[in-house]
Amino acid sequence: MSSTATKEESTITEDRKVKTTPYALLFELEGLAADGRGAAFRVLNSLLGEQGKAVDRVLYSRFCLDAFPGAYLPELLQALELSKQQTAKLAEDVRNGTFMELHAKADPPSPALAELLHRARERGVSIGVLSSFAEERAREIFTQLGLDAFDAQLFCFSEVEDAFPRPDCWLKVAKSLGKNPVYCGVIAGSQLAVKSALSAGMPCVATPDEFTAFQDFSGANVVLDQLGDEPVDEVLGALFPHLG
Repeated sequence: MSSTATKEESTITEDRKVKTTPYALLFELEGLAADGRGAAFRVLNSLLGEQGKAVDRVLYSRFCLDAFPGAYLPELLQALELSKQQTAKLAEDVRNGTFMELHAKADPPSPALAELLHRARERGVSIGVLSSFAEERAREIFTQLGLDAFDAQLFCFSEVEDAFPRPDCWLKVAKSLGKNPVYCGVIAGSQLAVKSALSAGMPCVATPDEFTAFQDFSGANVVLDQLGDEPVDEVLGALFPHLG
């Protein structure tokens, strides 16, 4: 893991008059702030189209929800009756293409996410953002999204080869932020992210997207069709019931 947070970014000055609390709000860069799954879906179909193949949303949701294409491509290629020998090259092309699309289309956070982050900072909640990209690429997307405006800190896990984020990813971020995991609340859009956060001892709000809506989110404190479905203070209350 690498953290790109600087001392200036991670220190809240008295001039800002932002109180500090034991709490932290954590989420994935590509899994929540940016449309990582959608971008990967479009890139993968563009590349497979060159071989006369396509992946619909059902097949994509079945095989392709891991952040790292190398983890799912062998099984997908077998299902499509394509050679597994192209796995490494295709995985690299999917990752590169996904980054390029996210970099080109990085808009500010959705109004619902921006409101949540703003309210969290007002109430003294630290913000940690996890990414599966290497530091330089993740920082470009992070900056374009304007997440530094919320004093968010970015943590990169490009060395993880599959099943991202794992429980230890959430735990490493909590430790880096100086927070007890039980005081870290997670917003997550996939079953894997929710289950790993729960395994790390963190409360979780699930926000499925078009590719993960069918998944089992049992154990999550709240499941929302969209982040803006509930008032911000209710979402924060579900994650941090003792937050003043």
